[in-house]
Amino acid sequence: MDQSDAPSLEARVERLEAAILPGYAIPAHWGLTRGQARVLRALLLEGLVVKDRNMLRVGSNSLPVMLVRIRQRLAKLGVPIEIQSRRGVGYFIDAETRKAFRAGKFG
Repeated sequence: MDQSDAPSLEARVERLEAAILPGYAIPAHWGLTRGQARVLRALLLEGLVVKDRNMLRVGSNSLPVMLVRIRQRLAKLGVPIEIQSRRGVGYFIDAETRKAFRAGKFG
């Protein structure tokens, strides 16, 4: 595969994710890595990512490092998804934001 195939492949992946998890596909133009998209999708699906269960490494990064990068990327793009943390509990996205994402308001 050469570089000219990348945009069409990204579009195909985005369509497949939308088919598998309707309302939870992370837009490819957000530029998140596969691991970052997986973590954000888990937050959008579950609403909460518990630290104890998820402190495993995600790719080559720990979960807190991954979340810092996701927050930075979303802020740079102006995507109003706020990932909050609760000490000793985990990370979460509020229900209203998750509902708005499923409705396609952040695409």
